[in-house]
Amino acid sequence: MLSGQNIICIGVTDFGTDIPTGKDQIMKILSQQNRILMVNTAGNRTPKLIKRDFQKAFGKITEWFRGVRRFSNNIFIFSPIRMPFSKYPIIRKLNLAISLISLNLIVKKLGFDKPILWIYNLEYADICQKLDHSLTIYYVCDDYSLFRGVPQRILQEKEQQLLRSADLVFVAHRPLYEDRKKLNSNTCLIPNATNPEHFQINFNLSITDDIANLKHPIVGFSGTLDDDWVDIDLIYESAITYPSYSFVLLGTVKADWKKLQELSNVYYLGRKSYNRVPLYYQAFDICIIPFKQTPLTKNIDIPLKLLEYFAVGKPVVAININKLEEFEGIYWVAESREQFIQYLGMVLDGETESLKMKRMEIARQNSWMARVNQMSEIIEELEKERLSK
Repeated sequence: MLSGQNIICIGVTDFGTDIPTGKDQIMKILSQQNRILMVNTAGNRTPKLIKRDFQKAFGKITEWFRGVRRFSNNIFIFSPIRMPFSKYPIIRKLNLAISLISLNLIVKKLGFDKPILWIYNLEYADICQKLDHSLTIYYVCDDYSLFRGVPQRILQEKEQQLLRSADLVFVAHRPLYEDRKKLNSNTCLIPNATNPEHFQINFNLSITDDIANLKHPIVGFSGTLDDDWVDIDLIYESAITYPSYSFVLLGTVKADWKKLQELSNVYYLGRKSYNRVPLYYQAFDICIIPFKQTPLTKNIDIPLKLLEYFAVGKPVVAININKLEEFEGIYWVAESREQFIQYLGMVLDGETESLKMKRMEIARQNSWMARVNQMSEIIEELEKERLSK
């Protein structure tokens, strides 16, 4: 594993929340032998005059006044002030200036000499040219220019800039990899992974009370219910088609789901902490990934939740993700909404203990630790090549 490095990680989502992202998993592992500065940012979306965005803005201001704080022995967190409405050039220039001043002060304070810049957030593409560092790594998880409410053209331009200037590019999904490697020869496919021990260590614990008495089979979904990518209508049609099934939804709601609330076999159990999620997965009979067909989802092949579902051995029915040959026969990928609904009635008939064990083994092989070791080898090889020149 990479060791003895100082790493500045600039994400799109905040570090240290109760539902860790891939970025969080990677940085926690790297922090075992490296020092990490996590830069929590405001994301790319233009804020709206709604309560949630006001609360988030207030939280960011509060975090900024706290300055840099220690999260663990080798992880520090900083939330820079960053003004919204970055579609305006003057705002982008001000944000860059503020970020540079803040980060330079913190880098000096922490003694982060020649850090590695590990960037997820395209709003910070310009910082690579201004902040003294040893290596730039751009990690592509999604095509953020396709998210609703973002300055699309600006993000596309910044990504082109970052792709051309980065020393290394890691990409989570094959379709994105095939496209991004055209601009950078040092582009590597690093698929999403999971933390199998987290899900399997709780495998034999008691099922949580709010799901224990629901009628089986239980069809479960865990994730943000956002109508940018989650097909609420498909869940509704599935629940109508199978009135004897219980449909359980976990996560934050960011969609109009009133029609689901009208159904007696749909249960929204709220957002659950990462430590409790395995207890719910244990109760699921079928796990679903009901994505919409959009430009955003057409780039996805291994969503984070797919390997989480595999970690507890559960059958998965998915739609609008790219089918992987290496997982053939392990999960069900529907070509249409009708086929998705059909599969829900078929998937349990072919279930065996052998299939369950195969899924769990796939999860073990695709761990975040394995991904970090893979990326570390790539980084170390690049550093050797640079020193030899």
